Amino acid sequence: MTDILWRHRDDGVFQIWRMTDAKITNRTTLVDEVRKPMVGDDPSWSLVGTGDFHNDRKTDILWRHAGDGAFQIWRMDGARIASRSMVVDEQGKPMVGDDPSWHIVGTGDFDADGKADILWRHSGDGAFQIWFMDGARITHRANVVDEQGKPMLGDDRSWSIVGTGDFTGDGKTDILWRHSGDGAFQIWFMDGAKITRRANVVDEQGKPMLGDDRSWSIVGTGDFNADGRTDILWRHRGDGTLQIWCMDGARITHRPTVVDEQGVPMRTEDTSWRIVGTGRFPVQAPAPAPTHGDTVTFDAGPLTSGLPLGGSVHLTVRQNGDFTFSGHAHDSGFDNIDYVISAVLVTASGIAFTFQHAGHVEGTSAGLPFGTPNRNDDFTTTGENPMITRELDGIFAGAHLLATIAGEDTLVGGLQGMLGDLLSQAAEAIGKAAVAAVVALVV
Repeated sequence: MTDILWRHRDDGVFQIWRMTDAKITNRTTLVDEVRKPMVGDDPSWSLVGTGDFHNDRKTDILWRHAGDGAFQIWRMDGARIASRSMVVDEQGKPMVGDDPSWHIVGTGDFDADGKADILWRHSGDGAFQIWFMDGARITHRANVVDEQGKPMLGDDRSWSIVGTGDFTGDGKTDILWRHSGDGAFQIWFMDGAKITRRANVVDEQGKPMLGDDRSWSIVGTGDFNADGRTDILWRHRGDGTLQIWCMDGARITHRPTVVDEQGVPMRTEDTSWRIVGTGRFPVQAPAPAPTHGDTVTFDAGPLTSGLPLGGSVHLTVRQNGDFTFSGHAHDSGFDNIDYVISAVLVTASGIAFTFQHAGHVEGTSAGLPFGTPNRNDDFTTTGENPMITRELDGIFAGAHLLATIAGEDTLVGGLQGMLGDLLSQAAEAIGKAAVAAVVALVV
């Protein structure tokens, strides 16, 4: 699955939309090494690519400095920066790309070694070069050649590279082009730095696809439907609608519209946010909870939603099977909100204990004209279940608590849909396709 990386134009804050096919499952803010929200407001650094440079199945972020052309890679652990490294050349010296005639036009795994490489294009003769990477180190460089092995020059300026990705599922990155006139698309299928063949993109009926509607722009590529082949992400310049062309090689199979957590078509009209990358930013499994004798505690939060609604949850589990589930919700907006908090405690073996709470918080409108709205709602629920005692070893050995909050009237899929999405995230957090069993403790 491919996620979407956004950046705010003013303060440089980043947000990740975690996706399942064309549906947003959750949104999270990118944080630094000490888990503080990351602000990329230094205009001298530009984000020039995303890719898995370390072969850990997690996407990293590539930066270039406008002054000396230095490069830096943020190695990511989900939505958290784990470390930062300067790109070095074959001899281990810091790499400076200060020749303005060369531009990065894509990233991808061109040699199928599991590590992202960097694609360059020369602004003069249109020559292409690939830096083959091992993490933040260049291992070698190769000029792109055509089917006959001759150096490839892309000096026809009516064609622009608009994306890279593995369109055939062979593990090697290909190059997507778009014509500035009729909007035709072509894919160069690659084997390392060599073009093996070229094909025009066709629609569902096999007819050549022309993207001559300039109100739509390609904003990313990635395998959104997890079929092993790269798809194409579009954004409408007017209402901000997002659409995915799901691809099978050079053929469009279908085109779903991106929807939010409740299944409603997503509009991104706020032009202060723009898509700066795509990739896999998986949910991080929280650190194991602290234990105190026969008791273990878990915390999740701060929780955010698509509304002016936030909160947090706290869970205490005891050896005798008792538990205390408590939480907090806050309304920071104008309208009153009926909310739902869902939480899942998942063990390493895949046993999932579920909790849900519905409540009400008030916005500014509740206090008009002279009253004070009740913006906060705190709750506590206690109970007991023998499954807690039975699964005690797994809970104490490093279970993880995940939680989410939403407005009740936005839940198109209902409470079960909300909980189902959270169970999928819980399974991903422990590296499994699905949880093994579900035990409902609070419903």
